[in-house]
Amino acid sequence: MVCDAGRRWHLTPAGYWYVFVGMPIVQFILQRWYLRFFIWYRFLWQVSKLNLHLVPTHPDHCAGMAFLGRSAYAFGPILFAQGAMLAGVVASRVIYRGESLLSFKLQMGAFVIFFVLAILGPLMMFTPKMAAAKRKGLASRLWPGCPGLRR
Repeated sequence: MVCDAGRRWHLTPAGYWYVFVGMPIVQFILQRWYLRFFIWYRFLWQVSKLNLHLVPTHPDHCAGMAFLGRSAYAFGPILFAQGAMLAGVVASRVIYRGESLLSFKLQMGAFVIFFVLAILGPLMMFTPKMAAAKRKGLASRLWPGCPGLRR
């Protein structure tokens, strides 16, 4: 793509392919992943509102909720894709505009923080119930005969 003094774009065949084929495909795939994020968040929110019977002595050592901890690995492809896109933007600015790589440390840090919170943040919806299950398990271990701990 070549631009004459900010007026009109003169696209090469590769530029046409990029604008009319490549970018729409990338945008479509990313929008599908963001829809999956939304569905996953909604599912976790609805499950967290259920009256779950969490067992503190469950063999998975997570009161029966260990499958949620492994769910973060499913979002690896989108994290890789987003990271590659960020790396491409940073690389093009460093190479073609002569900007310093260190000038992007805020954007890179914000990227990491945002996606860590986006992936692991929804799991925080289970924190109150998991903490209650832990307290109940510890109390039943310390005071096995306490009638208030039975269901």
